[in-house]
Amino acid sequence: MVQTFEAVFDGMVFQPLTKPELAPNTTVRITVETADIKLGEPYCFLKALASLNIEGPSDMSTNVDKYAYNHQIDDEA
Repeated sequence: MVQTFEAVFDGMVFQPLTKPELAPNTTVRITVETADIKLGEPYCFLKALASLNIEGPSDMSTNVDKYAYNHQIDDEA
């Protein structure tokens, strides 16, 4: 079986970027070809979230269970 996948060499081992379809301890033959891949700016989830301009109640972070799971809030807590 022939599979092609990209990996990163960390100085000791190759780390696949996707999971190869191989059983553990399978013997393989590896041919190395360097890839000239230019990566873009790292993805920032918080920037993406902030760009959505989501509005909600002012106590959303304090009472997340109430809003996310419809739980009742104990006023004595």
